[in-house]
This record gives sequence, structure tokens and C-alpha cells, in this order.
Amino acid sequence: MANSPEKLLRRVACATMLLVCATPLRADPVKITSGTVETETGIGAAIIEMHGADFFLKTGGDFTAPIRLCQPCPDGTVTTLDGTYSLSNRGGSLTWNGVTYQDPSFYGRGLFTTGDIVVAGSGQFTIETPFQFTGFLDVYGFGESLNPLFTLQLRGIGTALATFRELTDLGEKLHLLPSDRGLRYRFEASQVSPVPEPSSVLLIATGLAGLAVRRWRKGGQHKAEISD
Repeated sequence: MANSPEKLLRRVACATMLLVCATPLRADPVKITSGTVETETGIGAAIIEMHGADFFLKTGGDFTAPIRLCQPCPDGTVTTLDGTYSLSNRGGSLTWNGVTYQDPSFYGRGLFTTGDIVVAGSGQFTIETPFQFTGFLDVYGFGESLNPLFTLQLRGIGTALATFRELTDLGEKLHLLPSDRGLRYRFEASQVSPVPEPSSVLLIATGLAGLAVRRWRKGGQHKAEISD
């Protein structure tokens, strides 16, 4: 028995509901496409500057990195350039959705994850390795500490850079991460395809419905021609 357009539309509607339910109903994370996070000591203060689509953040925070645990690092040490910053302060500047907030209150965290590196070289040298970044940012109004104005999820990729200098006067080949911004995370544009929004899924489903009706009409026309 040929399917009627009503049956075809019902099937498409059911498929649409499954797609919409399977799609997370949340705002897309802010993709950080440029900027840097620099730390002068590897554990301590960090200078944070991030750029994205209609997004700009400049502030300071606290920073920790496991690389500091081996300072100075023996030649051949296997470690990572993982790092974490935390924000719990007022100050800096934020632009989001065309609105600029001067000296807002922030709360947030960010995590940089890298693969293993080997600390080995001579003199002064720099090790580079890719990183993935995830974080969040709560933004509060003046005098408010309980309910944020909004929360942003942050995502990004880039290159982590650590500059070491060799210590030669200790009887062993050791490498020290200098305090002058020796650890830096440089953001780069991401090519990751975004997850379709629910509205996009509905548009796709509408197109499928149109194709289903068109197919049914062609099938009916073909049968009519055969009967003639």
C-alpha cells in the first residue's frame, strides 16, 4: 500500500522530535580564537587576554602548573604543560554581545590540557605543544556576589610554549623555567564543527518533509501514467 502524505509527514515529525530531544538545548560555548594566557612564575599571577566572536576578556588571575614541581628539571624529564587558572576578583574588562563591562566582578576557572613533553636541550630553548582549553566565566554586577548576570562556557585550542634556560653550575644538566613569562598559552582559531542548534535541526526536518511529499507526488504521478 502506498504511503499517504499524512503518513509520511507523521514519520518525519517523529524523526524530528527524536533529533530535537537528542540535541542539547544550551547556548554554544564561546570559541576563543586568539589571545594569550601568560604566567610569570608558572605558579602565581597570570595575565589573561582572550578574543572570540563578539567577545573580549582582559583580566588577571591565579595560575598553577605541574611543570613547576620539577624546577629545576633534570635533562630528559617527562612532564606536561598542563595548567589551570582561577578568577575570583573584580577588575579588567569584558565585552560580550556588543556590551562592554568595565571592572566587573568575575568568578571562573580555565584548564589547559597538553600531551607529554620531554625537557631536554642546551642553553635557552622553547618547547611547543598543542593544548585544548575548557573553562567558564561567571560575571556579576556591582555589589552582587550570589547571582551572576550570566555565565559563559569557554572553549579553545592553541599552542603552549615553555622557555627553559640551562643551569650549568650545579654538576648536573638542569633546566629552569624563567620567571619572565616563561610559560605561555597562545590561542588559535578552531576548525571544530559546531553541534547543530535545535533551530537548525527543525530546518533540516522541514526540508526532509518537503522531499517526502515530493517523492509521494512523483510516485502517484508515475502510477497514474502506468494505469493510462
